[in-house]
Amino acid sequence: MDAFRIKGPCKLDGELEVPGAKNAALPLMAAALLTEEEVVLEDVPAYADVGNLIRLLRSLGAKVSHEDVDNPLGGTVRIQSDHAADPTAPYEIVKTMRASISVLGPLLAARGRASVSLPGGCAFGARPVDLHLHGLRSLDAKIELAGGQIEAAAPADGLKGRIIFMGGPNGPTVGGTQNVLCAAVLAKGRTIIESAACEPEVSDLVRLLRAMGAKITGEGSPRLVVDGVERLHGCTHRVMPDRIIAGTDAIAAAITCGRVELSNYPQDSLLGVEDVLQRIGVRFEFLDDGEDLLRRTVRITADRRQEAVEVTTQPWPGFPTDLQAQL
Repeated sequence: MDAFRIKGPCKLDGELEVPGAKNAALPLMAAALLTEEEVVLEDVPAYADVGNLIRLLRSLGAKVSHEDVDNPLGGTVRIQSDHAADPTAPYEIVKTMRASISVLGPLLAARGRASVSLPGGCAFGARPVDLHLHGLRSLDAKIELAGGQIEAAAPADGLKGRIIFMGGPNGPTVGGTQNVLCAAVLAKGRTIIESAACEPEVSDLVRLLRAMGAKITGEGSPRLVVDGVERLHGCTHRVMPDRIIAGTDAIAAAITCGRVELSNYPQDSLLGVEDVLQRIGVRFEFLDDGEDLLRRTVRITADRRQEAVEVTTQPWPGFPTDLQAQL
């Protein structure tokens, strides 16, 4: 059995650079299916999910390479899709990660049809992808479920822009918003996505799509407005820093009363976390000019005596559930 042996106490003292975010990288990689030109993504971490999505993209006819995979901050992924390839995502790969559903919207928009296995196979009752399917049907897609497979087809004259309400019983869906967004960029006319997810990973997808030629406004708000275009082109995009890793590093510095300098720190994504840590007694000293709030350099320090706080986890921009255990 593997084990960690930890010797302490000691203060963390040093410099770290925040790597690219896996949860942002996966939908960005799927969005590369929207064009036949090469899309280059920088700071893509070499995690298992990234490797599985590369396998899935290759099975869909795309040429994919992952360079500099040993770089802890993330390597460079190059993707070039082929719209004439079979748009069937096999269950053998899809079952390895729920993020596989992110290819549904791009395939439907770019190739006119898609066949994607349900991430959990065939199941009865409400499914986590119901809002994805609702949004795509609102764009006039025909969708059928058969034997655990999602069969989606666009009308002969293409998807149509619509006003879509994407709220569900548990609030907005990040993956559903991203899937519908990718489909809407090539739909005819204007699409308004109401109750869209506001998370930074959605905004990062908007930045990529805009660099590819999409017309989108409203990122970071619950209303996204998309004016469809005829085609998209290739581009180079740097994946946003991982806000959960950055928050974990900041909390680790506080726990050990250390002195840690973080570069590539996504302050714009962590204001709720900073507020909680500052009330505890953690100090944030920013060392740059603040022009890019997504990639800052900060020195984090804390004294031995820290204050107790009451925290409720919330959707972004509140305190994230994924940092609750660390706190």
